[in-house]
Order: sequence, then C-alpha cells, then structure tokens
Amino acid sequence: ALGLGEAAYRQFTVFMTSPFGILLLLGWSLALFYHGFNGIRHLFWDVGLGLAVPQAEAGGWLVAALSLGSTALLWLCLWLL
Repeated sequence: ALGLGEAAYRQFTVFMTSPFGILLLLGWSLALFYHGFNGIRHLFWDVGLGLAVPQAEAGGWLVAALSLGSTALLWLCLWLL
C-alpha cells in the first residue's frame, strides 16, 4: 500500500487499526509463535526425543501454552508502548 501512494497507505492503516485488522494481526502473531514453537518440537522429534505418546501430548500442550503466552506477552508489550 505504501508503494501505491499516501492515500492507499492511509486506507491500509485505517483497516489494520480497526477491530477486524487487530484481530487479523492477533491471529497472525499467534500462528507465527505456534509455528515456531512447533518447529522446535519437531527438531526434538528429529533426534528421537519426546516421541512417546504421553511426552508427545505434553509437548503439544506446552506448544499451545507457549504460543498463547508469547502472543499475550507481545500484545501486552505493544499495548503498553
């Protein structure tokens, strides 16, 4: 939008600061953290760690918790700025 000019960039910023835009950004940040933490989980699996069913389930819950916590921390920091 910035390459299209000031008016297009203004439209973009208005959209991204709307409630729907904030929801999109929140979802994208959650997806980014989840993807990153789950990638680390898969690296552990690649070396043979955490493959037993109870460990795999615990790892899944840990990834979910870390993703939610990291997203919440990021948005708290952004809100405080």
